[in-house]
Amino acid sequence: MSVSCLTTTHPLQSLTVKLHRTNQDKDILMYPDISPASEHQRWSVRKDAENVTLDLKDVRLSDDGLYDCQVYKDQDCLHVIRLNLKVKECKTLDSVHPTPGSVLLPCSEHPLQHRTEQVTWKVIIDHQLTDISQYRPPSHPSNSTKKLLKPLYERARQLANGSLLIRDAEYTDELWYRCRVNEKTCYEVKLLMKVATQRSCKQVHHLNINCVQGDNMSVSCLTTTHPLQSLTVKLHRTNQDKDILMYPDISPASEHQRWSVRKDAGNVTLDLKNIRLSDDGLYDCQVYKDQDCLNVIRFHIKVKGENASF
Repeated sequence: MSVSCLTTTHPLQSLTVKLHRTNQDKDILMYPDISPASEHQRWSVRKDAENVTLDLKDVRLSDDGLYDCQVYKDQDCLHVIRLNLKVKECKTLDSVHPTPGSVLLPCSEHPLQHRTEQVTWKVIIDHQLTDISQYRPPSHPSNSTKKLLKPLYERARQLANGSLLIRDAEYTDELWYRCRVNEKTCYEVKLLMKVATQRSCKQVHHLNINCVQGDNMSVSCLTTTHPLQSLTVKLHRTNQDKDILMYPDISPASEHQRWSVRKDAGNVTLDLKNIRLSDDGLYDCQVYKDQDCLNVIRFHIKVKGENASF
């Protein structure tokens, strides 16, 4: 952290800079003071483009407090800056807006494929941490017409890279969330529900796919330059009104399903392995970018036995 205490043409060597911690009534730094003991402190003074600047390295929670930076020329006080240093335990990530049907809360500043450390997720309620398994949202009135959703802990699933996937996100999920990686590293992220309505696809493309029991099958849902990680892919079985697959969802339980999603030469592709007679039916493959539906492919899988003909 750096803060400018004064802009002046006076050389730094002619000034006295005093940093006083007011809430502890303690002097933290006095310049000039170039004793070995002072050189190894985390606070330091420099002059940069006429700014007398205080630097603090390796900021700690214990640094939180009120400070006065006083600059003197001989016996004259040139300037005083009072700073209130607020130190957060965790780094705040950008707020997350849910995509249709699910939301992915990151536990890193940059995308990760896998994280070896054990990650824990909690919600922040009134500045208190509550384990997701213990969180209960405010109940609706008994005459409420709102659909009763499963509790958050049943809809939330931690992925291999530490991110938290929440299915069927609703307004009661609009909270601050904290993930902790280790004693020193944690992140906080706010889930904000969008008021804007989801834009449905204007055109649905239809396909008929003939398959033989035991074979594998692939179908392209969209050709796009968007990276797969930025998209939501939903496979819905219309004749059973059931969601079969939702990407991103790379939990171990999902990895062993027969359906999977990949991007190949610009094509967002669905793969189905080891086709069964029970797979026969009508499906919608829906691809979203944020709230926008990019494409829907409706395909009818017709499955025949190994010795049967179409």
